[in-house]
Amino acid sequence: MADVTRKSGASSDVTEELLSKAHMYEEIEQGEDFKKLTRARRNFIIPAMIIFIVYYFGMLVLINYFPSLMETDVIGSINLAYVMALSQFILAWAIAFAYLRVSTNVFDKLITKIIASVKHSDEKAGRPVRKENK
Repeated sequence: MADVTRKSGASSDVTEELLSKAHMYEEIEQGEDFKKLTRARRNFIIPAMIIFIVYYFGMLVLINYFPSLMETDVIGSINLAYVMALSQFILAWAIAFAYLRVSTNVFDKLITKIIASVKHSDEKAGRPVRKENK
C-alpha cells in the first residue's frame, strides 16, 4: 500500500488548521451559550412538532372513527373535515411565524453572543479575527 501522507510543510499547516478548528468547535459546543441555544431550539421544535402531528393524526382518527361528525356542514356544503384539513395550512403557517419570532428574539441573540465569545477567544489566543459575511 502506498504512503499517501505528504511530508511538505503545507500539509502540516493544513492539519494544524483543521485541528485548531476542531478544537474551536469543541470549545463552542461546551460553552454555556451554545447549550442554551440548543436547549431553546429543542424547547420550541419538539412541542411544535408534537402539536402538529397530534392535530394531523387527530383529524385522520376523527374522519375514520366519527365520520358522521366530520360530515357535519359548517358553512354551506363545506363540512368539518374540509375545515380541519384546510386549518392544517393555517397551523403550519402559525408555527412557521412563531418560529421566526422565537428565532429573531431568542436564537439570534444567543448566536450573536457565541460569535462574540469566539472572536474574543481568538483575540486572546492571538489568532486572526474572522470578518463577518454581509
